[in-house]
Amino acid sequence: MSGGPKAGAAADGRKGRIPHSTDRMNMSIAKRAGRNICVLAFALIWAACGCQEERQSEGPAATTSAPTTSAPATPGSPATATSPSPNVGAGGQAASVSKAPLSPMSAKQLADERGVDEPIEAPPVTEAPEKEFAPRPVAPPVAPGPVAPAPVTAAPAVGNYAGDEPGKKKIDPVKENGEIFKNWPKPALAILATGEQHGYLEPCGCAGLENMKGGLGRRHTLLKKLRGDGWPVVAVDLGGQVRRFGRQAEIQFHRTADALRTMQYDAVGLGADDLRLPVDDVLADLADPKNGFVSANVAVYEGIPPRYLVVERGGRKIGITSILGKGPDYRDKVKTRDIAIQDASAALREVLPELDKKCELIVLLSHASLEESKALAAAYPAIDVVVSAGGQTPPPGEPTALNEGKTWLVEAGHKGMYAAVTAWFDDEKEPRRLQRVPIDSRFADSPEIHRLRTAMQDQLREAGWEGLGLKPAAPKRDAHFVGSEKCGECHTKAYAVWEKTPHAHATQSIVELDPPRQFDPECVSCHVTGWEPQRFSPLKGGFLSLDKTPKLLGNGCENCHGPGSKHAAVEAGEMQATPQQQMSLRLEMRLSKEQAKKQPDEVGRTTCISCHDLDNSPDYIQHGFEAYWPRVEHKGKD
Repeated sequence: MSGGPKAGAAADGRKGRIPHSTDRMNMSIAKRAGRNICVLAFALIWAACGCQEERQSEGPAATTSAPTTSAPATPGSPATATSPSPNVGAGGQAASVSKAPLSPMSAKQLADERGVDEPIEAPPVTEAPEKEFAPRPVAPPVAPGPVAPAPVTAAPAVGNYAGDEPGKKKIDPVKENGEIFKNWPKPALAILATGEQHGYLEPCGCAGLENMKGGLGRRHTLLKKLRGDGWPVVAVDLGGQVRRFGRQAEIQFHRTADALRTMQYDAVGLGADDLRLPVDDVLADLADPKNGFVSANVAVYEGIPPRYLVVERGGRKIGITSILGKGPDYRDKVKTRDIAIQDASAALREVLPELDKKCELIVLLSHASLEESKALAAAYPAIDVVVSAGGQTPPPGEPTALNEGKTWLVEAGHKGMYAAVTAWFDDEKEPRRLQRVPIDSRFADSPEIHRLRTAMQDQLREAGWEGLGLKPAAPKRDAHFVGSEKCGECHTKAYAVWEKTPHAHATQSIVELDPPRQFDPECVSCHVTGWEPQRFSPLKGGFLSLDKTPKLLGNGCENCHGPGSKHAAVEAGEMQATPQQQMSLRLEMRLSKEQAKKQPDEVGRTTCISCHDLDNSPDYIQHGFEAYWPRVEHKGKD
């Protein structure tokens, strides 16, 4: 049988060896049994027999059987019988899943693609009977008419953030970021697209939450409002949930999958960094149809994820698929041989004819460069909407029209700061519109997502630094941290300035959050003394915990000037040194104003930009060093 990319192909040259056997699936399931027994048990059933399970609906759902159908072969490719099994979208409507082999590549081509010496034979596809599921009950329809924009003043957000200072003037998010859905009637169909979250389940908040965009909790509130207003919404995500790898990124991925399921997302693509996580750890998430993962050209296991979904909403059938593009930022990042990736164009040649026969609209989630997304859209005019990664932030407020206007290419931006809503109307003059939606403080934080964030912080606390795989690195300077109070014994005036700055209370600000963040490396790294801010990891002798290292609370002197144990010991007469050595240690500790403006140097000092970067301190990037320096300016020794 000529098959497409098969996940789990052996690297040892033994023909036909597939290490992703049922036994391996069982190992993955056992590993994560404590997290969700039902989901993991289902994953075993999926791998063993290709069966599908309906997504849970909010109300009772009657099920009926439907005969299995076989799609004719795509022209130019081998004839392949397909038995699309139904899947229920997170929004509750029926969604079909293709169980066709991934590609028409020959076994030899596949071996070349996977970097192994011998061809890999694909096991036969197990076909499952098709089912139909009753749709999830939706809110009563709202009479056509203008939809009021989101309120200017949102309800108080759940939780609090480091930048929410008492008495601080709150901005008006509508004035700041613009109205949304102005003069829109209720659409016949709306597709809400997000993507490239990059680990930002919530905005940092260090610059004041009201000044920052993003957050799954706010996004959930937006979706609940649109559905409550009677909009038929299809929610899709490009993928790219994480940007790093390691245990914390794995936890972020799982919690994001939980959040997207809670928000009733219908389809979720896969980004390159998502696929860098250990396959065994994310397999159950990818296998659960309630999570909506889909990809035309990525195979983690036979049939996982499905190649496409069909969702019914607003009286229409919408076909959704996704691809992972080529190049160093996309396909080339995925090094593991446990995952097979087919050429995106070849995959779409197989999938789109099936969708074209079944659906009135087709949506492609293209986790690729803008150039590749445009090329794919031009090559396949059957696609109605391409949601592309690789764009800019903020994303454009207007679509890129292709194929004489039939295909719209839209962007959703990065870090979950925006959503792109494409809507269809019963209006001959303007049948389709796009709204760029800033996910800002006009939307309250949803309690459901707040609970998930709290659970994630509990996981980080239970794991500890060691459980998260964080091993302290030696500081670049041969010294250890002594704490800011020790510095203040001689530098009394500089210490007095520091005590009045937010730096001195940086640790307290994250301890008092809801939930607390002192166990989160991505927060701790800029809010304590003795961590590497850009690597989210501790330095040897740096902060460990509130109890073990109380002298290293706050963003202290040594974060900027470097560890000072030798300098302090020599000045106190506790360590012998020549006058030249003493002067050398003094000079080593100095950080001039000009040096502070620059990137970190090589002798253990950090600089402002290490923490005040675009991700966490957009005000600093906007206004610059000179605007901030007067707030912390201090001299050397008294």
